[in-house]
Amino acid sequence: MQFIKQLGKQLGFLVLVGSGMFSALSASAQTSVTINANTEGNIPPNIASRPTRAFEFKKFPVGFFHCPVRGTPEAILNGDTFSIVFSKFERIAPPTKVVSESCNLRFNLNVPVGFKVQPINLLYNGFADVPNGGSADVAVRLVLQGKVTAISKQSFASGFSDTFSKDVAVVSDTINACTKPVNIVVGINSSMIARANNLPATSAGLKTQISIDTIDTSIGTVLFKIKFAFLPCT
Repeated sequence: MQFIKQLGKQLGFLVLVGSGMFSALSASAQTSVTINANTEGNIPPNIASRPTRAFEFKKFPVGFFHCPVRGTPEAILNGDTFSIVFSKFERIAPPTKVVSESCNLRFNLNVPVGFKVQPINLLYNGFADVPNGGSADVAVRLVLQGKVTAISKQSFASGFSDTFSKDVAVVSDTINACTKPVNIVVGINSSMIARANNLPATSAGLKTQISIDTIDTSIGTVLFKIKFAFLPCT
């Protein structure tokens, strides 16, 4: 019990807002941490398979830059997965137009002493509706400690109209907090382009649409999920 209490005090977030940064280690974070054994999950080959630790938090804010925001992004760590709760990210191009948008999200995780941490999967869903003469692109990058660790790009040609789902494997260095706590900066950079500049002259009312949509609604409008391996040091 003493270890669990101490672990709760060590865990927390640093929240980036605009170009500033402030500490957001709240009382709720200290009291809401639980530790559960978890032997499931996709463990990378460079990490020995052994029981992991699952952390549970309440909601915390996320820093955002250049985003068309409706509401405030939040991060929720539940078990071994971070869920990013955020409003729908979408671009719509009317005839003759090309419309683009980007959105960068950041949150900080303080890893307590005695653990190794590594992101292993990035998940998101989306939708594209591209009329004849149009096209669309979406790109999502996972950033860890300022280094891009996973890139997912997808292009949609004329005539595509459907949902899409991405489960991106992440290859990154292991964050080692075996001897002292470590603060890591995690980011998701996403961008999209909708093109309708080559639609035929008879395309009145048509438009090119691309979006990243909700992947989970059980805890809110979750747009991204990042699965981590939390491994105790030996």
